Amino acid sequence: MRSNLLRCEADAKTRSSLLTPATATPDVADAGDLAVMSPLATLLAGNVIPQGEIIQLIIKPSRWFIFLNSVRFAVATALILTVLHVLGARPLLSRALSVQFGLFLIAARVMWSVVVWTGRYYILTDLRVVRVSGIFAVDIQSCALRKVNVVNFYSFVGERILGKGCVEMTYGEEKMIWQTVSRPNRIHRTVAAAVARAKSNGCGSL
Repeated sequence: MRSNLLRCEADAKTRSSLLTPATATPDVADAGDLAVMSPLATLLAGNVIPQGEIIQLIIKPSRWFIFLNSVRFAVATALILTVLHVLGARPLLSRALSVQFGLFLIAARVMWSVVVWTGRYYILTDLRVVRVSGIFAVDIQSCALRKVNVVNFYSFVGERILGKGCVEMTYGEEKMIWQTVSRPNRIHRTVAAAVARAKSNGCGSL
């Protein structure tokens, strides 16, 4: 009787470990990716991932995504308003109003980037890679692991300075990009290993 009870407890612990995403441990993702075991993420995974499919990784872009997604717009806005002021065009009534207008545009862009970041998730299961995004409607990009041809990672200048990067999965003529993730080398290795396992085991043939 006692041996049966111990066996049941061990089986329960095994199932629990299988259903716990790898990102729940700090060994895989840092606070910049945190995701992710919030009720919203759990609900999202339950709706996006079919029952029986094992979630191995759920992350969000680093919060630096918000800054990097806004900085070029902010710089361009500042340059345009400065050039117009220097040339005497004065698109608004005064320099102070021009500055306020520029700050308003930059703040709006930052808020837009926050909304984009909030709705973006990257999911790895034992069968697929998934990218969830969208603001007014949820956009789900999914690919079976066996169909992934190449897994690469790269970093733009700003991302490289911050220690972030992009993981890119190529399948056929399409690509899926996990943008501005923390520890891109480790995430890249995790996804590449999952693809290799799926192909060698004959899994992920959705």
